[in-house]
Amino acid sequence: NAAPTFFGSPPITQVVSQNGEDVSDRYLLDCTLELELLGGECRKLHELSGTQLIAAEQLQEQLRSVGIGQVADMSLFVDPTGHGLRGIDFATWDAAAKVREILLAGGSNADAIRARWSDV
Repeated sequence: NAAPTFFGSPPITQVVSQNGEDVSDRYLLDCTLELELLGGECRKLHELSGTQLIAAEQLQEQLRSVGIGQVADMSLFVDPTGHGLRGIDFATWDAAAKVREILLAGGSNADAIRARWSDV
């Protein structure tokens, strides 16, 4: 198991700032997920060496082999024993490019992005 466990999509009805302000309109409330909290030390690929680096490169290749190509900058949690890795912060597609495309087409808020998101 090389990635955090997915526990489903919890319903989120409101996001409140530290000041008590409702900021829900700044978020896609129907696009939520719940993941496992990982222990260990978080590292980037360039911080690894030896067997950890080899394992990280193998994980990247496994992800690429199933079509997940945005893995160059992912973060890796190193098991406290030093023997396992868990990858986070990788994209299944280029989200930044998609958002740029939507914004260039005139969408400027969460509703516009959500409306155009369905083709992803």
